[in-house]
Amino acid sequence: MAGEAMLTWLREFDGYRGVIILSTEEPGNIRILTLWESKKALEASEQSRRVVRERMVETAGAELESAEAYEIVLSDGL
Repeated sequence: MAGEAMLTWLREFDGYRGVIILSTEEPGNIRILTLWESKKALEASEQSRRVVRERMVETAGAELESAEAYEIVLSDGL
């Protein structure tokens, strides 16, 4: 359910290209990767994403371990 709400919100950002949500067998342990058309698009949405992310984490009663930016240096099949 939270994933669907997140998709609606993410799709509003210019430069958003997709999301990958990974989960382990341990309940509640997930990783969310968002994909952006460029570093510029990522940076332009940074403040708005931070605000919404903090609200979602608080509402879910979750803990955010980190939020980091990475550059894709190799991709096969995406």
